[in-house]
Amino acid sequence: MNISKNMKNLILSLIILLMISSCSVENNYTEKSVSTVVIFSDEEKGQMKLYKIQIDGENIKEISFPDLPKEAEVEYYAWSSKNNKWFLSLTNNEGNEIYSLDADGRNLQRITHLPEIKKSQIVPSPSGKFIAFIGFSKGTDIFIVKLQNNEVIHLPFNNSNENAIGWTKDSQHVIFRSDLNGLPNIFMIDNNGENLKNLSNGPGVDGIFDISNQNNKIVFESDRDGKSDLFVTEIGDINYTNVTSNPSRDISPLWSPNDEYILFKSDRDGGEDLYLLDLENNNVSRLTFTPEIGELNPLWCPNSECILFNANQEGNQDIFKVTIDGELTNLTKSEANEISPQWWSYD
Repeated sequence: MNISKNMKNLILSLIILLMISSCSVENNYTEKSVSTVVIFSDEEKGQMKLYKIQIDGENIKEISFPDLPKEAEVEYYAWSSKNNKWFLSLTNNEGNEIYSLDADGRNLQRITHLPEIKKSQIVPSPSGKFIAFIGFSKGTDIFIVKLQNNEVIHLPFNNSNENAIGWTKDSQHVIFRSDLNGLPNIFMIDNNGENLKNLSNGPGVDGIFDISNQNNKIVFESDRDGKSDLFVTEIGDINYTNVTSNPSRDISPLWSPNDEYILFKSDRDGGEDLYLLDLENNNVSRLTFTPEIGELNPLWCPNSECILFNANQEGNQDIFKVTIDGELTNLTKSEANEISPQWWSYD
């Protein structure tokens, strides 16, 4: 079969176009595959610096913030993958405020105008439309900020202390722990500051909680059965299931991203270690074996196959990774104190 010269050129052009398209897709995939890294803070000299590192422990690099004022002290930070922005609580000689920065550390924007309130636990909403934070003045209160116009909603519950805040996955509600009713319970309120509800309803002390990623559920620690166990319920339901029911002290639950596991701390084998509850078969396995050392700030890997935390196993705090099968790796191995791992994911 004879093919004209023009037809040959057209076919050749199409082949080249397909090759370029293929390379473009491959490059985008490669770039996206490394866009989720671990960030952690380093407090070696009393100054907090942020670093990023690959999950395999390679390529530790300091994160640059060119527009961050040199005289400002970073009290707390949070990253929003939805906004592609940092939110930082900064203190200078004028007080403490929350600011935003772009992913490259530039374009500093002031969010709040409450210099007398010290702000921590900044939690961006999944929608990217709000942030919530704990404010410290005479006590602790919940604040919600609408990022469209930086309107601040202050929830000044009298004679109570609020902490441990989080968002429902639809960003319609803030969930928090408060002793508003006397003993600490878990509460929920709409993102406009209305319709306060007690989710856990006592009795006993209800502690740390976590909100499921896939389902409309909450897990929290409570001593309502006479000892500290973990309880699970649908958000808004009054029926609670004790999912650990062990004579030991089970605390600090954390849902896996796929909602198949709950990570928690327990002293059931002596000192405190990390344990994994497989919800499908109700099986508990031990992940760490250092009861004399605390595993702090645990964080699930996005694929639900591992957990990050910081611990002092070699004379200083390092960032560790443990798989759900119990394989432990020290990711940082430095003489500084690396703490508070988070995921840095951006579009």
